[in-house]
Amino acid sequence: RGRGKGGGGGGDDDAEFKKKMQEAMAKRNDPKTRPLTLKALIRTVHSGKKNPEAVCGVLRKRYPETEEQFKEMLLDCDGKKEFDPNRCGEKFRIPVPKTWETQLSEKGNTAAVWEDLIKTRALPFMAMLRNLRNVIMAGV
Repeated sequence: RGRGKGGGGGGDDDAEFKKKMQEAMAKRNDPKTRPLTLKALIRTVHSGKKNPEAVCGVLRKRYPETEEQFKEMLLDCDGKKEFDPNRCGEKFRIPVPKTWETQLSEKGNTAAVWEDLIKTRALPFMAMLRNLRNVIMAGV
């Protein structure tokens, strides 16, 4: 027979496979060679202490099914927040920041919106310069 894929098993192949798997696991578990993921970074810098729901939103997690899981995920903020059974299984969402782009998208490209952005100084100088045509066309 030829030496194609999946040919009859030999003892050497099995031992070689086990050795490669052990090397791969050692490499994966070694902090110097382990690939850096967003999850690992968040755990390393302990950024979830102040706002654990935002971290869960970044990691695309779901709301826990039980109160015990809620406490295990440290979502109770040392007893300040309570478990909400209505949210079970719901995905955590990151709140949309209020920027001039989001306000224009929500309220439309109108003179009133542009004037409000300019009055409240929510429109940075370079953004205003780039959008000068839009401001003029809106009738400001």
